[in-house]
Amino acid sequence: MRWIFLILAFASGGIAFTADSPGMIGVALLLSVVFSFVAVLAFVQARIEGNAQSHATVLGSKDVQLARQKTLHKQPAHSKTRQHGAVGDTSVSYADSGSSRKAHAADDNHATDFSGDSASDGGGGGGGD
Repeated sequence: MRWIFLILAFASGGIAFTADSPGMIGVALLLSVVFSFVAVLAFVQARIEGNAQSHATVLGSKDVQLARQKTLHKQPAHSKTRQHGAVGDTSVSYADSGSSRKAHAADDNHATDFSGDSASDGGGGGGGD
């Protein structure tokens, strides 16, 4: 159907160029614009329909909630009991403050946080005194 609208848009544009009366030119141009708009919408609808998922593959809210609970319960046991600040532990906890972040990033006794302070400068978070 979208191809028919496109053909009608071109045909009405052609009629507008060959028409003799101003009324016929106006009607043909109006039809050309309308058919062009409808054809564009039809092509967009076909594109969306081709990429859309079927309703059978979309999960419901209860299924999503169950999946979240399963992933929360499947966390490794060592990640819950891990001691922060262990040698070689480079993980960063977002709940930590800036000073404990330095302890987490220990690497060859020279750790830096995001502010550029090193662990060997005595902390404090200040720049150059």
